[in-house]
Amino acid sequence: MPRATESPVAPMAGSSADPAAGRRASRKGAKAGFLDVSSLTAAEVPGNQVLGLFFGSVIPGRLGEGAISMNDFGPRPELTWLPVKMMSVDPTYQRTMESRVSQRQIVQIVETFRWACFGTVLAVPHEDGWRIIDGQHRVEAAKRLGIPTVPAIVVPEASVAEQAQIFLSTNLLRSKVNPYALFHARIAAGEQLAVDTKDLLDEAGLWVAPGNVMWKDLKPGQTLALKTIENAVTAADAPSRAAVIAVGRAFEGKRGGATAVTLQAAILVARAYPDRVDAIRDWLARKTPEALKTQYLPKDGAVMLSQAISRAITSTAPAAAGAGSIPFPSRDRLMGGR
Repeated sequence: MPRATESPVAPMAGSSADPAAGRRASRKGAKAGFLDVSSLTAAEVPGNQVLGLFFGSVIPGRLGEGAISMNDFGPRPELTWLPVKMMSVDPTYQRTMESRVSQRQIVQIVETFRWACFGTVLAVPHEDGWRIIDGQHRVEAAKRLGIPTVPAIVVPEASVAEQAQIFLSTNLLRSKVNPYALFHARIAAGEQLAVDTKDLLDEAGLWVAPGNVMWKDLKPGQTLALKTIENAVTAADAPSRAAVIAVGRAFEGKRGGATAVTLQAAILVARAYPDRVDAIRDWLARKTPEALKTQYLPKDGAVMLSQAISRAITSTAPAAAGAGSIPFPSRDRLMGGR
């Protein structure tokens, strides 16, 4: 079994290239605030839950049935630092990093690298080095940054089939964070676009829930059209901002009105007729969100709705000086805001 190299960074609790030292650190864990459940019964385990560490599932038939042994979960892994030059992946089950998506991900990690966000790599000993089970993009980013060692959880032994099962479990059981939850995190982190978008939402009387919801479950003022509103903020033109506010006020107290289709249509009309934003608001206020959603479907709904609004507001008053008919936008332009 290859030996992990020492790192200038303080080693993790319980990790050591010396197995005996690792065992001593494990025994001292309780004194340092770590909990060893190897001698506890199911009733004594916090939360009465024992999770399979790598296979990602509750072990059936073992909760509430007497003593729990750490051996039930396979060989206990070690926490240590591994040299990136001695780490590789098994191509029989691992994806390559040659795709544009992978390359973009690596570049992003390199450009925003922080140890606090790195986490640990999952690896298993292999010949004179280690096979990466999870974390190859992070390891590649570390190589490009000239970082010699990375923190890792090392599984003592695992066949290729077991490694593949661990890889599947690790990746399939990850809960992908939806953009709405990320939006609130971005606000808390002080990201400028998120903060500016929140300001526009507040002015329009709109809000974004921290999770994805069905249209029928939307509450008054709640919107799922986050990308459309962010695009309006990024455009930084007064008509786009005014259109978002107009939509919010048109459907004040109603649920489901501020959809991507309605917002995109209002923005298109406001850009063509910047002096008629009040008329856009009034026209929308006479419609019900249900009727608009049924009549104007996502595919070409924004184009059709923008033309309907344009005809209505220009039949009651002349367009602003210099404003002509609304140009028929490309599908790419519309889909960019969805």
